[in-house]
Amino acid sequence: MLNSCDMDDLVRFRGPAMVTVAYFIIYYCFLFGQAVTTVYLFSEAKSLKKTDEKITLGAIKYGPRKDKRALCVDRAVGNTLEQMLPFLVSLWLCAWLGDAELATTLGWYYVAFRVVYPACWWFGRPYLFLSTIPNYLCIWYMGGIVAYKAYSAR
Repeated sequence: MLNSCDMDDLVRFRGPAMVTVAYFIIYYCFLFGQAVTTVYLFSEAKSLKKTDEKITLGAIKYGPRKDKRALCVDRAVGNTLEQMLPFLVSLWLCAWLGDAELATTLGWYYVAFRVVYPACWWFGRPYLFLSTIPNYLCIWYMGGIVAYKAYSAR
């Protein structure tokens, strides 16, 4: 059974918890998109095959990437995974040591800019920076709050 302190914590950290859930939903959507794209490209390659060459799903999934669609979903998954630890650690430390409401707001901004990453990647630079730079700023701002709180603690 939860005591009142636990309930206060649940209320206080509801925002960061919802942001975390949203982030994982996006991550899994990107993973499923990667799988669907690979299967689609495999089917497409088989239907366009003009010689007796053998086309395997493994070659499409793990072979040299020349198709922009495959690269796009691979980078969406890769970048989301690469930034997962810095984002989630900064989100939760900021919520815990700093300001949970601010962490929630910055977390929602981060998630929104993460969602548009594949489209930004597709169009290349400078559009890619419309997703990556705001995300870096959110992480760094939350990290800065944590560093300030840790440094100024007495």
